[in-house]
Amino acid sequence: MKHILLSALTLLSVILCMSTGCSMLLKEPTITVKEIALEDISLSELTLSIVLEVDNPNLFGITFSSITGSASFLHDGEYQPLSTMNSGEVTIERGINTVTIPVHAKNIDLLKAGFTLFTDREITIRIEGIASPSFFGISPEIPFSDIKTIPLP
Repeated sequence: MKHILLSALTLLSVILCMSTGCSMLLKEPTITVKEIALEDISLSELTLSIVLEVDNPNLFGITFSSITGSASFLHDGEYQPLSTMNSGEVTIERGINTVTIPVHAKNIDLLKAGFTLFTDREITIRIEGIASPSFFGISPEIPFSDIKTIPLP
């Protein structure tokens, strides 16, 4: 009798999950770029800290298998590649979480634009990325992007 009841509850759970798209059980986290902080700059290298705010609305923590993306800078009206970023595996608790990802760039384009950057005293950075949480073997991709202008010392 217990076996039949357990099987019926399992079947009911599967049907409910399939009919609602699991939206009642799992909610997708939201990711925003909270801050792009300049850590260091020279003519040949730029070091940034990308601070992401992750809001996990679920009642339990989740794991991102990775948070990947790219950083580019605005030069002469176009975005030029600067660097890529990869966090590796990150555990996110329920609620609001902060994740900081360092970005190190050694870029010949940055050298070419260097004098303009120093005379403008600011740099506009575009961040585009994808976070890949793992929900019981399902790995949806959650995109995020932002553009921020940061002052140079």
